[in-house]
Amino acid sequence: MADGVDKLVAVHDDFLRKMREDMRLIGDVAVLLEKANDASKVEVCAKSTAQYLKLERTLNIHKATLAEVKRSLAADADGEDQAAWYEEQIAKREKEAGPFEATLNSNPKYKEFKQKIWNVNHPNEAMSGSDEDLVEAPVERTIICPITKTQFVNPVRNKACGHVFTRDAIMDLLQRQKHGMDCPVPGCDKQIVAGGLEPDEEMEHILRRAKRLAATQADSGEGEYTTL
Repeated sequence: MADGVDKLVAVHDDFLRKMREDMRLIGDVAVLLEKANDASKVEVCAKSTAQYLKLERTLNIHKATLAEVKRSLAADADGEDQAAWYEEQIAKREKEAGPFEATLNSNPKYKEFKQKIWNVNHPNEAMSGSDEDLVEAPVERTIICPITKTQFVNPVRNKACGHVFTRDAIMDLLQRQKHGMDCPVPGCDKQIVAGGLEPDEEMEHILRRAKRLAATQADSGEGEYTTL
C-alpha cells in the first residue's frame, strides 16, 4: 500500500513539474502578446494561468494528504477507513485554503504574471490598479530561513502570506500541530497548513544566483551576499 502511495506522489510531482513549465511558457507568450498590444489574447493567457494555479493548488492538497496517508500506514492504522479519511482531509484542506477565486489576486505566482505584463509598457513604474491586491512593489529577498537562520534548503512558500521557509524546518513544525499553525514570521497573522505550501522556484533561482555571487565576492574579499 505504501508503495502505491509513493507512486501516486511521484505522478503528482511529475504533473506539477510539467504544469509549472507550461505556466512559464504561458507567461513568456503573454509578454510577447503584450508587446504586440494584443490585449484580448493576453487576457486569455491570464485566465489560463489562473486555471493552472487552481489545479496546482488542488494537486498540492492531494499530495499533502497522500503524505499523511503514508504516515498513517506506517503507524499501522489498518482499522481506519483510509478512503473515507482521505476524502475528509481533502475537504478540510480545501476549506482551510479558502475559495480559490477569492485568493487569486494575492497568489504570488499570479501577481508575478501580472507584474511581467505590466513591466512591458511600464518598466520604471510600480504596478498599480483599482485592486490593491495587484500592487507589486519591489521587495528585498533574503536567502536566510526565518526558522533555521541559515540559507534556504528546498525552499517552500506559504501561499497564504508569501513567506518562505526551508522545507524540512517548516514541515517539522507542522507535524507537531494537529490543525495547522500561525506563520512563525514575527508580525504575520496568516495560517500555515501543509496543503498551503508550494516549492518556491523563484527562490531556488535566487539561491543559485547568490551562490555564483558569493564565489565572485570570495575572490574579491567581500562578505557573503544574503539579500537580493
